[in-house]
Amino acid sequence: MASVNLREIAAKCGVSVKTASRILGNNGHLHRPETVKRVLRVAEELRYRPNLLARGVQSGRTRTVGVMLVPDRNGFTSTIMIGIHDALIARDYLPIMLLATGGATEDEQIHRLVDRRVDGMILRADEMRDSDERLSDLLDRNVPVVTVDTQVPGTRRVDFVGTEDDLGGRLAAEHLLALGHRRVAYVSWDFSHRNMRPRCEGFQEAVAQTPGATCACVLFPYEPGEEGWVQAIGALLRSPRRPTAVFLSADTVAPALYRAARQEGLRIPEDLSAVGFADLSFVSYMAPPLTTVRQPTYEIGQQAARMILARIDKKLAEPVVQRVRLCPELVVRGSTAAPPGAPGRRERAG
Repeated sequence: MASVNLREIAAKCGVSVKTASRILGNNGHLHRPETVKRVLRVAEELRYRPNLLARGVQSGRTRTVGVMLVPDRNGFTSTIMIGIHDALIARDYLPIMLLATGGATEDEQIHRLVDRRVDGMILRADEMRDSDERLSDLLDRNVPVVTVDTQVPGTRRVDFVGTEDDLGGRLAAEHLLALGHRRVAYVSWDFSHRNMRPRCEGFQEAVAQTPGATCACVLFPYEPGEEGWVQAIGALLRSPRRPTAVFLSADTVAPALYRAARQEGLRIPEDLSAVGFADLSFVSYMAPPLTTVRQPTYEIGQQAARMILARIDKKLAEPVVQRVRLCPELVVRGSTAAPPGAPGRRERAG
């Protein structure tokens, strides 16, 4: 079927091409209701679809936003992507999602998006590599950039949406302290992963404010994987004054904690309580299900999309970098209980 153009619709309706263009371009309020109805009816009958490429050339906008996030099996970045998608589609913007896979580097994919003249860019910053300089190909072309979850350090040109990580650590500590735990610990990747530090600091500060409470810590690099994590956590659990509760700065470490506890003959939560961070999809299926701090991933995606659209529409002051952190919430499940010997504690049979 041949494409129908505005001139044909205008001729059939007895209106000018300019009038048809306004009505089909969502500016029908400029014309009489009966004219709007007639043009829309004819456009539907002729199965008209707008040429957005031509419209982009005329307006200087493509109404596209590049999105560079690495999807995961646990639903974290995938849920952020859904939030971005829904907010952009609601404003008639098209997300173009590219992955640094199949031999393509992140830099190459960013260049592909630049070549397609995206109006803005949303990405999850690389913990170790991203900077204003690395993103200069976008910034020098005045393409607004918003990062999610991980902030580009020291930037004065990149907006950010993430989680109030220190509040999440505090929520975890307050929950364990309220249950009666006084010997606690946090287990985290080392602080080269920038989100980890505020989570642990928030946890540690809350513990320090509680008389008689002590806090140990285990830091390890991300690289060793689960076996290395199990060994490090096992050493913590064999210490003379082992903690009765552990805060994990990332849910990803939870399987290692559960394995280490079993190897040391400890039951969760009877002998050891555990709290994670993120509320990844698998943690509710663990035995017992993990108490965790839930990050507002969908809302992060939505806020990032709204922020990039505000930049595109020039509704945000150019020199002012926006940094928004959304509040997490504690989700209590079966991995936390009062410590052994606590007054009123009920032991599980068997």
